[in-house]
Amino acid sequence: MRSQTELVVPVAILLIGALTGCYANQPVHYFAPNTYAFTTLGSYPTVAFEAQLAQPIPLVYKLDPKHGGAGFSLSFTPLFRVRIFQTASSPTRPPSYMPKFDAMVMHLLLDRPNHYVRLFALHVTLGHHSNGQDGCSFRGSHAVRDPETGDRAGEDCVVDDPVLYAQRKPNLVDGDFSSNYVAVHLHVRWGRLQGTDEISAHSITLGGELYPPHFLGGTGLNDDFYPIFGYLRGDLGYTYARELRRGQSLDGELRAGASYQAISGLDGNPAPASVLSLEASYSPQSWYGLGAFVRAYGGRDYYNLDFTRTIYVLQVGLLFSYAGLNSYLE
Repeated sequence: MRSQTELVVPVAILLIGALTGCYANQPVHYFAPNTYAFTTLGSYPTVAFEAQLAQPIPLVYKLDPKHGGAGFSLSFTPLFRVRIFQTASSPTRPPSYMPKFDAMVMHLLLDRPNHYVRLFALHVTLGHHSNGQDGCSFRGSHAVRDPETGDRAGEDCVVDDPVLYAQRKPNLVDGDFSSNYVAVHLHVRWGRLQGTDEISAHSITLGGELYPPHFLGGTGLNDDFYPIFGYLRGDLGYTYARELRRGQSLDGELRAGASYQAISGLDGNPAPASVLSLEASYSPQSWYGLGAFVRAYGGRDYYNLDFTRTIYVLQVGLLFSYAGLNSYLE
């Protein structure tokens, strides 16, 4: 029997994503993370649900959708992710708080006589990732707390088990995780209207992320996690999308894609230094952006302090996806 929290959290996140999708015709959404909720099959059987709310909020947007040319956008995304475990009490673990600013310099090429469009974008992100906890970094130690308020009293940790502490295993219960990063990616997306009822589009992404220690003050990676978290990532991704508009019940958008991430700067992390993800989704036109997806994920876990774990899982669930290049072809 699922707990009420297990059911309410993923559904609420999907509804919020759908209701706030009114800005989805802007190019920043083509390369934004999706709002989703899924269950997991594979080597992580204790995960009942995982859900993410990721709705970019445009702050500045300048691009001529009729004639193309150069453009610029600036957006803020209050990204939030939660993972719910299937245990005796079905607890919700500390969520991921991942707000970020995205700036994009774009160039849109339109060839309306041939129903062809191409978009180039240089994408710079300034982001944060934390779990909202304030405990000690590693297992085998505990923080000194005020007996009345429960607040942490100082930064020092008391070592309870020297052997366990020496293994440098992250404290998954209340360990403090916080990081700030800069990411730079180059996107190329092109699409074509085939006849009057079918649109196909391709996109390629190449770039990387940098996690400097103590970046932007005390909310950056601390000295404990910097050696094992990895300070540099390289990203490569490809997505193919096809939209059918034939006036039939199966009309909608089908997507398939793959992404690979290489991680460097690791010291003592037993997890792989790479991640491979394969994903396919289908969004019926009558669902107004909602769709179903399946994702195969293998490599280092991405959830908060689980970055020393290796997972090979199949994720199946629902997502809210954003518009493609459709509006520029119409």
